[in-house]
Amino acid sequence: PRPTSDSPTFSSRANAMCNGADSEVRTTTVEGCEAHCERVRCACFHFRRSVCSFALVLATPSLQATSRGYVAHLRVGAQPPPQLAARHTGAGCASSPQRQGSPPAFYLYEEPALER
Repeated sequence: PRPTSDSPTFSSRANAMCNGADSEVRTTTVEGCEAHCERVRCACFHFRRSVCSFALVLATPSLQATSRGYVAHLRVGAQPPPQLAARHTGAGCASSPQRQGSPPAFYLYEEPALER
């Protein structure tokens, strides 16, 4: 989606909210919300009815579609933390192949170890 408006720091998306926006501050304008987010280095914020909701860390996915009149402001160049990005792209831990019908290796014991 194309931005509805841009600042040097934030790219705006109409009809969207920031996922993970779990902090709030009261302010009367969207400019006040943006200024607050500049100070605390928000990754994303949305503003409505004098409430500025913001996320310090970018979630994955970062935006959620809404029809409630919100406009999300996403920090230009913001990226989710590596552990979140890995979880949602399929990277990370992979299970080792196991033979059909055999128990996992941690269940296998040598007989002398069991006799102690």
